[in-house]
Amino acid sequence: MNNQQAKDLIHKLFMSSFDRQRYEQFLLNLLNHFEPRGKHYTGMYIPPAFREHINQYWRIGKYVDPVGEELDLLVVEVKTLAKLERARSALRNFAVNRLKQFEKEASLIAFYAQDDGGKDWRFSFVKIEHEAYWDEQGKVKLKQELTPAKRYSFLVGVHETSHTAAKQLLPVLGMDYADPRIGEIEAAFSIEKVSSEFFEQYKQLFLTLAGHLKTQPFFQHDSEEETGRSVSRFAKKLLGQIIFLYFLQKKGWLGVPKNGKWGEGSKRFMREQFTRVTQDGDHYFNDFLRYLFYEALARERKGETPDYYPRFNCKIPFLNGGLFEAEYDWENEPINLPNEIFHNDEKNRAGDKGTGILDVFDRYNFTVKEDEPLEKEVAIDPEMLGKVFENMLEVTERKSKGAFYTPREIVHYICQESLIFYLDNTLNTDVQNDDSTGSLLSGRSETNIRVPREDLDALVRKGYLFIENDQDALQTFERIQKGKQKSTGKEIKLPESVRRHAKEIDEALAAIKVCDPAIGSGAFPVGLLHEIVNARLALAPHSGNQNSLYELKRHAIRESIYGVDIDASAIDIARLRLWLSLIVDEERYDTIEPLPNLDYKIIRGDSLIEKYEGIKLFDEAFLQETNAEDPLESLRKTEQTLAKERSLTKKELFYAYRQNNVEKSTTYEAKLQQLNQKLKDINRQKKRLYKKDLTKTDGDPVGRIIDFYINEARNKALQLENLHQKFFNLTSLSEKRRLRHEIDQIEWELVEATLKEQNRQDTLDKLQEYKSSGEKPWFIWQLNFSEVFKLKGGFDIVIGNPPYVQIQKFSGQRIQKEWEQQNYETFTRTGDIYCLFYEKGYRILRDGGVLAF
Repeated sequence: MNNQQAKDLIHKLFMSSFDRQRYEQFLLNLLNHFEPRGKHYTGMYIPPAFREHINQYWRIGKYVDPVGEELDLLVVEVKTLAKLERARSALRNFAVNRLKQFEKEASLIAFYAQDDGGKDWRFSFVKIEHEAYWDEQGKVKLKQELTPAKRYSFLVGVHETSHTAAKQLLPVLGMDYADPRIGEIEAAFSIEKVSSEFFEQYKQLFLTLAGHLKTQPFFQHDSEEETGRSVSRFAKKLLGQIIFLYFLQKKGWLGVPKNGKWGEGSKRFMREQFTRVTQDGDHYFNDFLRYLFYEALARERKGETPDYYPRFNCKIPFLNGGLFEAEYDWENEPINLPNEIFHNDEKNRAGDKGTGILDVFDRYNFTVKEDEPLEKEVAIDPEMLGKVFENMLEVTERKSKGAFYTPREIVHYICQESLIFYLDNTLNTDVQNDDSTGSLLSGRSETNIRVPREDLDALVRKGYLFIENDQDALQTFERIQKGKQKSTGKEIKLPESVRRHAKEIDEALAAIKVCDPAIGSGAFPVGLLHEIVNARLALAPHSGNQNSLYELKRHAIRESIYGVDIDASAIDIARLRLWLSLIVDEERYDTIEPLPNLDYKIIRGDSLIEKYEGIKLFDEAFLQETNAEDPLESLRKTEQTLAKERSLTKKELFYAYRQNNVEKSTTYEAKLQQLNQKLKDINRQKKRLYKKDLTKTDGDPVGRIIDFYINEARNKALQLENLHQKFFNLTSLSEKRRLRHEIDQIEWELVEATLKEQNRQDTLDKLQEYKSSGEKPWFIWQLNFSEVFKLKGGFDIVIGNPPYVQIQKFSGQRIQKEWEQQNYETFTRTGDIYCLFYEKGYRILRDGGVLAF
């Protein structure tokens, strides 16, 4: 079979409703031969655990490859399209069940849904996973994992494209000279291949778009560097916005008829609108995308049918969040992008026709289901955007910024490890305030371990695998109690200690605070978001938490996830990934909840700079709650406590010196230095309050001598915290603008109060320039994330992959001096900034927190 014949075969099969006869012919061409079976299974012949999902199935045959490995060939009819899309674990487990039963290693399966006539279906490869181990005799053995299979699937059918399937299956179809090995078939389902190809084409789109934007007057700035930054960010954001719409298009949220339901929109909305606009002689960006972005998606509409958008004569969801809010006067400053940027007839290196944005995106399958460790769809998924962002950096730029892509397997591992440590510390450790070691294990004993570490490990690593089993087992036990069933061989998989403390663990997961100080593409916060939600879902049958997956994600984003990055484009993509993570699990079809605003959750700023020219910009005492107690007395009490702690630390330091213990000596020296600084700060505050006390009138009660710098500033800090919380759910553009201004004003007032408290009028005068421009070349952690430090004193987990750049490369630059002025203990002119990030990460942790870099 030549290439064109193979392409035609794939196209006819994979871009049509499922046809069993055509599918069997395709398998015969793919494998060259197989032993036909033709067995049909239905009713009682379907295992009970899968009857609610599967209507019937056929065993077409068996293939034996040249080395004797066997491949089972199946066709499975799923009851509904919803089952096909959402019951992924159950369908995979069905395949595993058959493989175990008949002692096969792998299977090729066509899954289609009965209710839509097979319009959307899956072509899947399922393979048993084994783990090697040494037996007692020292021989290598293989054991099957808990859920011992992975499923890789092509998304196929009338709403899909066959580009990826054709590209990856052609080498196997062309093997007329030899029978393919199962390993070669597995390689055709490689996600890495489609990823690499898509990244390269996406990068070329960016370069082409950026090159054209540079010619636009709107992007012309005084310096070439500033022009480059402006162009780069707009190009990255525009591509991100369009790819976001491809995911919405996949969900059927675009172009919904006026009286239709969400999910009924066209799966080719973006291409259809291009055809409509260009046929009328208009421009796709100015006459369509501008209005779609900045009006339909970004502005809340009122009336009887608020989702209906008359300009396009269809329903368009109001998304909110800020992704589509214009950062320029779009109604009066048009940006002219030729239609050829979006569609043309040029050929790329591979011979594919069309190099425009829509041409490239239309060639690929998009899936709104994010990859799971055992479930992979050979398509563009939300997780890929992180890698896309990394690929937007040229190699030289990537090295200069110290930014490197972290493979998802490493992200997955670090996120799980940090969450296990957090739960272990929270549930099994009693941290004593007077413990001088600072150890994560302080207060630990065998008697207060409520949930063993290995049980927490099972919850975090395997909990999501237990969900269906445990729900089914609990329902079975309930039937037995009611006398509706006599016995069962089922058992609950989640460890007993986890079940006993399920509510407590769930509350700990709900209260967790996580931050990535160099968030980049958002890989780690998004990874932890999934781990938190998966663990809470696994606990749900035992904790009583009935929140949906969407509700759990939204709660985690609101309460738990924080991030900072100096790169504006990184902030854009990190927010976009969190929004995407939400919409993929929004399953309501009557209404779509607006996306949250992440302006004060994922923030642009320099994580390493908190002081200006070495001067402190925020007094953390402002976070303390105002009370009626005499402030002088309160300071005296704090001073006594710190003095006692200093005395104990001096003794410990003395013993460490006598033992020549360098590590302990260094620890106690640092702690002593911190205590001395705190006592100096208290002494300064006491002097100021003494002075105020001498000038108060007889009629003033002692409890009201707190001046503006303490009392008023505390009120402002509390107001700022409340505004941050309020902003998260705002939908009105005008109200968001008003609150942004108010928040910015309060932040400056608190900075000014801190500088006045230190009598630093000179520094205050210097900062007026920044106040006028709106620029802040610093990031004040306890000010911007005040709710975290006020509640917990710091983050539970600080996680990420910090930049790796030698400090000496910045020799003579202002930034090197600024790092030095921050008083980092790890700073040295021949060091690396990753050391500063380690120290910063440690500083913003709560006592007993987890640092995972």
